[in-house]
Amino acid sequence: MPRSTAATPPLKAVLKAVRMAREGGDLGTARRAFGHLLDRLQEDPELREAAALEGERLAKELVVRGAHLGGLEGCLCVHGLGRDQRKNFDRLAKRYARWRPPPASIGVAKDGLLAGATGTIRTGTFLDGRAQRARIVSLSGGITGTGTDGFRRILSLAHEGADWLLIDAADLSYVGSSGLAIVVKSAEQLRGAGGGVSLFAPSSNLKLLVETLGLGNSLNPVNDLTDSLLLIHEA
Repeated sequence: MPRSTAATPPLKAVLKAVRMAREGGDLGTARRAFGHLLDRLQEDPELREAAALEGERLAKELVVRGAHLGGLEGCLCVHGLGRDQRKNFDRLAKRYARWRPPPASIGVAKDGLLAGATGTIRTGTFLDGRAQRARIVSLSGGITGTGTDGFRRILSLAHEGADWLLIDAADLSYVGSSGLAIVVKSAEQLRGAGGGVSLFAPSSNLKLLVETLGLGNSLNPVNDLTDSLLLIHEA
């Protein structure tokens, strides 16, 4: 039975609510209203362009306020609506050091692996209407045999609620075969649900190892965060 829409505001009213909240400086309300707009946009596809433009304005306001992750979420959704956000991705990537999730100990002192993660951010909407989400995971140190259980636990937690894991490998000094196997398993699970994994900024040795082992299609090693962001909508 179709869901009743008796209490659902017209989509144009939702779009207006996003704009009014943004112009009034209530960016939290604007973000929530924009998410509601995305959830229902299939009801009126002609509003797609107007929604993308308003989403871009909201994303810029969020970045100005220092809410980089919220701004990134807006840019990803707008890019998914067909409004090219590559320049904005580049700007956010250049500021990445300011909002990078700081790696912390995972409780394996001998291994020295540190990990950090953002919350999940919306990247768009699947055809079935479900919100698609991503999470950035930052790693530092090495993943050796003694630390694989801890790494498996951390990656499993990061996996929850996410369709994409964007793994910041810039400070990852070493990854053993068991560590790679854990990432590949996670990538396969995410890919089965329409998402995936992307390693960004890996060392030349790590990138070569991934490609030599034929894992490029699973782990999608790319040069920087911008390339990982673009991959979400191009995969």
